[in-house]
Amino acid sequence: MARGNFSAPIKGVGVWCANCKWTSDQQTQRRCCIGSSFGSRDSMPERNYCLSCGACCALFKVAFDQIESDEFEGGIVPARYTVKIDRARCAMRGTERNNKRCAALEGIVGKQVRCTIYGQRPSCCHNFIAAWEQNTSNPTCNRARVIYGLQPFDEF
Repeated sequence: MARGNFSAPIKGVGVWCANCKWTSDQQTQRRCCIGSSFGSRDSMPERNYCLSCGACCALFKVAFDQIESDEFEGGIVPARYTVKIDRARCAMRGTERNNKRCAALEGIVGKQVRCTIYGQRPSCCHNFIAAWEQNTSNPTCNRARVIYGLQPFDEF
């Protein structure tokens, strides 16, 4: 049996891993690269190393509207992980300074990381397309990886 936090299966899809957004029907049962549970999409490689790298989470400022914070009705991003940067926006704590690293990032960049608030991450993180998620590399991921001394995903 797989470990991890699971929500109820999505109708017609199978098991959903709370650690990532991959889904799987009971026949494919591939492991996701973040948790130790089911997960995969047919269009994704069996292991998407981008989701366990974290270079982008430790390099870029993660800024978003304050209303995404759980301090506001309907907001989901835990306020303890945010810092106000102006009247209308906040950032993920740790990404607002020069030596950036998101406070919600756990692990060693380039080896194995996970977002501790993945299901509650801000829209800018949710909308960031992981390398190979849409069967193509992400130049922003590659730039972050090179800055961290890691091989770009294009060269895998």
